[in-house]
Amino acid sequence: MTCEDLALIRDSARRHLADRFPLEATRALLDAPADSLDREGWKSLADHGWLGMAIPEGFGGLGLSPIELCLVCEEMGRALVPLPFTATAAMLPFALLRYGSEVQKQAWLPRIAAGEFAATLGSADTPAGDPGLSFRDGKISGAKSQLPDGLAADVALLMAREDDGDTLLLVDLRHAGVERNIVDSIDPTRPLARLLLDDVPAERIGAAGAGRSVMDRVLADAVVPLAYEQIGGAARCLETSTSYARERFAFGRAIGSFQAIKHKLADVFAKVEIARLACEQAANSLARGAPDLEICAAAARVAACDAYWVAAKENIQVHGGIGFTWEMDCHLFYRRSKLLGVTCGPAFVWKDRLARQLLETEIGV
Repeated sequence: MTCEDLALIRDSARRHLADRFPLEATRALLDAPADSLDREGWKSLADHGWLGMAIPEGFGGLGLSPIELCLVCEEMGRALVPLPFTATAAMLPFALLRYGSEVQKQAWLPRIAAGEFAATLGSADTPAGDPGLSFRDGKISGAKSQLPDGLAADVALLMAREDDGDTLLLVDLRHAGVERNIVDSIDPTRPLARLLLDDVPAERIGAAGAGRSVMDRVLADAVVPLAYEQIGGAARCLETSTSYARERFAFGRAIGSFQAIKHKLADVFAKVEIARLACEQAANSLARGAPDLEICAAAARVAACDAYWVAAKENIQVHGGIGFTWEMDCHLFYRRSKLLGVTCGPAFVWKDRLARQLLETEIGV
């Protein structure tokens, strides 16, 4: 696609999301978190073709590259859309295209593109005190804590113990035997849930017992669009704080003219641009299937986590005494920065993963 085509995709997404998902509606979810998917809002995303952007045309999608999809993920983050778009439009299709059988692709990919369900991706770790999940005779049982978008999602990718190994499973959460309970979190606009599963049918993704290696690669694919979602939020914070610094006057001058504010904004700008470059490299690697994808994805994830947290934090600081108040929107972005910062694993996990990959590449292991 040309730069003009990419700009059209970005502009179209920005206009629709600003109109359909205003911050006022997202703010309302702080007081009353949604216990199910916003079906009308979800349908609007499917009607624009965004849910099927990276799905091949043979499976009902648009057949575009991950680069175009990442641009839409960025706009989702900028608008603070309270829906699991990235997991559904990127994470699950990437997993199915890489590891799913032909039957699974035919069964699930067209339904993703049509907006028939929303998806989520569970972490590979089991918290202390959690019994975890087990898979036997085609059914999954046990508990899964802190599942992102666990109330809104219809299906989930979950890791479960099978015999002597772990297996990645695709689970339809609409089956009987699924109980969901909301988990208190810093961002109720995208509520976490604890799942209790009792003999729920599930499908393997990848080979039995190979769940850890499959999940590692799925996560490497997944964090690229997730990083773009983070960059969208960080850029919105920078825009908001810069605009306020130009309009707010103190001692007869715009506060943006003071060195302390200039330095804050310059630091945020540098972090956002560095993260954006890392994200673009990772998106290109993902689109080309390049061998350096895992290194690029880890670098993008680390940079995006840092950029969003700093941008959200400094947005509050630049707004001064009103920045932390409930009436301002600053805390909405801070909440989302913290939530996305632990989705698919926190930054320190990806720093460690990046370091190991670089060392292995250096010594040729």
